[in-house]
Amino acid sequence: NPAMQTNHVESKLSRENNLDEFLNKSFKKSTGRPRKLSFSQIMYCINLKRKYSCSSWLGLHRCLVDRAVILDLDIPCYSNFLKTIKTAIFFLWQLIVYQTRVNRSLFRDRVNKRIAFVDSTAIPVCKTIRSSRHKTMKNTARYSRSTTGWYYGHKLHIVISYDTKEVIDFAFTRSNIDDRQYLKEILTS
Repeated sequence: NPAMQTNHVESKLSRENNLDEFLNKSFKKSTGRPRKLSFSQIMYCINLKRKYSCSSWLGLHRCLVDRAVILDLDIPCYSNFLKTIKTAIFFLWQLIVYQTRVNRSLFRDRVNKRIAFVDSTAIPVCKTIRSSRHKTMKNTARYSRSTTGWYYGHKLHIVISYDTKEVIDFAFTRSNIDDRQYLKEILTS
């Protein structure tokens, strides 16, 4: 039914606009000068980091300053840009955790529980050759082997529902944790 599809698309756009407004309101500073970039602009900048293959936040900042006119962005100085990025990432992380909890509770209430996808992926924190000098994740990172070879870092485990295609659960673990051990914990909880 075309009218039904139009209503569905309009309601989806309305939800997205409301979410964007909510995120921007929540992201605003309560004191001091307002931020130059909104939450959606920061997410856009984070996506540009991958597009422009910037290896650091400083590289991204320089790239954005060079392209500020083209991108129609008012880029703050580097220190304020970094503070804004860190705040946005923390806020985005909280949003992801909240949405996953909602998905998990809805999944547990469902009668037919079918898990479609359980997987883990390596998240290296540095190159293996530099692991002895790495300090940031020294207490939690471990050596492990994946299909691409040895790495020093963590693992991201993810569980997705068959019916809704939504993330039910995820966890970051040490890289030497067996995937089956994590799956047992998920299935028993």
